[in-house]
Amino acid sequence: MTPILPTHPTALLRCLGLTILIVAASGCGDNPQTADDKAALQSKSAGEPGTAQPPGCTPAPPDAILPSQRESGHTTLCWGAVGWREPTLNGKALQQQLDVYPARIASSAGAPLVVWAHPNGTSKTITPGDPYHEALVRPALEAGYAFASVEFRHPVVNAPSEPDQPVPHTDLGEALNYLTAHAQALNIDPKNIFLVGQSRGTLGVWTAMQTKAPAPWPKVRAVFGYNAQTSYDGNEFAEWFLVESDRAKFLKAFNEQNPNAERYGSAVRDVSADAPPVQLRYSEPVVEGLISLKDLRQHDPLHYPNFGRVLCEAYARAQAPEGNCQYVADSRINSVARGFYGYISFFNHHRSY
Repeated sequence: MTPILPTHPTALLRCLGLTILIVAASGCGDNPQTADDKAALQSKSAGEPGTAQPPGCTPAPPDAILPSQRESGHTTLCWGAVGWREPTLNGKALQQQLDVYPARIASSAGAPLVVWAHPNGTSKTITPGDPYHEALVRPALEAGYAFASVEFRHPVVNAPSEPDQPVPHTDLGEALNYLTAHAQALNIDPKNIFLVGQSRGTLGVWTAMQTKAPAPWPKVRAVFGYNAQTSYDGNEFAEWFLVESDRAKFLKAFNEQNPNAERYGSAVRDVSADAPPVQLRYSEPVVEGLISLKDLRQHDPLHYPNFGRVLCEAYARAQAPEGNCQYVADSRINSVARGFYGYISFFNHHRSY
């Protein structure tokens, strides 16, 4: 599909593994690293099995939103009972919590809700004045939305290192279940839920594709992602983007780094006729043609811009004659402000009134 507007989503092939394996497989020296890579590499042993996992919180129904909370900011809620040590935050203890910023004006029908999933190296906490608050929270609240920022595990970043183990796929979906179960108390409209994420947080793209009955969580109206990974499957990455002569070398290294890779999942593979509208933006132009592992080192493999193209191609096949998928890959989309500019307008277009 022809790209429209700028865009950017999130996390893929083990953040501390993909960069390493590209260097190893290509036989080259130091590889340029993204901030995601550096955070993960600096703490690759944090949170490994055998280290004590911190306790989770106790999920509880939220109290009704008070008028004072609409003015003062947000309230923190516990949506799940799991605790873990986060490798991209130097083993920091995290819990399944979320911050809810209520809509500024109460509505009898409930406010539409934006659910944000953060990139690696950050957490759910968004403070007033920082770039994410200005780019995400402020536009949502000014447009009459409520906003929730979720703490979550990722199927690649937080995957166990032993083989044949389950991976944490479903945190974002289960957080949606919590939010919609308590829609009345939170004054949100469960028919108008939207997902937005960056890098790791574009797990929301995969989450939104899980629409087959019985759906495990509520269907979202639309998804917006900045520097997104649309597949965590090493075989797909190799087939879509690498020259044939380098695929076996890549997959050998990838599978050694990722013993549970067959469980990671693929949003592209799960696109269906019921998949919601999606818009993706990337901070690097699309790469034409298949490339070698050596040439891949000149790009950001975690946020490879061609991920948007292959997702939109899957939409076009599943939702013929033209799928409801847009992507833009442009080096000028080089900041949080540019990555998310206009995202609320996209959601407004797909909102149910």
